Amino acid sequence: MFYKHFTTFNLLTLLPAITLAGSLDSPAPPGDPASGTHPQSDICKVKGETNLRPENIRAGITIFGITGTFTGTTSSTLPPSSSAPTPRYTDNEDGTITDNQSGLIWLKNANCYGEQNWETAMQSAAHLASRQCGLSDKSKAGMWRLPTKEEWEAMVDKSIPYPGPMISNAAGTGKWTEGDAFLGVSSWYWSSSTRAGGAASAWDVYLSSGYMHNASKTSTSYVWPVRGGL
Repeated sequence: MFYKHFTTFNLLTLLPAITLAGSLDSPAPPGDPASGTHPQSDICKVKGETNLRPENIRAGITIFGITGTFTGTTSSTLPPSSSAPTPRYTDNEDGTITDNQSGLIWLKNANCYGEQNWETAMQSAAHLASRQCGLSDKSKAGMWRLPTKEEWEAMVDKSIPYPGPMISNAAGTGKWTEGDAFLGVSSWYWSSSTRAGGAASAWDVYLSSGYMHNASKTSTSYVWPVRGGL
């Protein structure tokens, strides 16, 4: 078994977005039980990591002798659950689902393409059009794309108990189940976002935990096209 996506650097890119006190003592969630891949057991192995710098740690928190200086806000655009609209998702009866929180329109079939590398996934999303993947929305090629990292962060519902998928049902009152509102939701999904300075890698989301990871573009993840934008 190998670590397909996760490294300690992935954790460190998330450090500004969380309050770190006590967070490194929590056990990491296991890998995807369905596939037996993507274990994340090294999430706490940060000692000696060269990227453990003050700017990556919340101000006032000290880890292994390094005191944080970060005072910014998180990158997630997900508002508090109390402000989430009702219903969260609307089935448009044309193969699309509208996210009433973000305004994004998602393909209802979350598993039309299977697993693909990043370049192929980008092309698949860009070429999607009506009469494909259950669509009857009159959309044309070029209207669909992969979600950005920020759009995935807005999609994820961290109030859903682990393991996910950490996506709510259509009403926004509980955990997603098949057909409510999406079909075929899986585990790892590509985003269109690449890591700064990392042309060989892109962000993907592990829906079982709701966290973003950095992955080689030659590895494979699922493809879930979206249109509109935040």
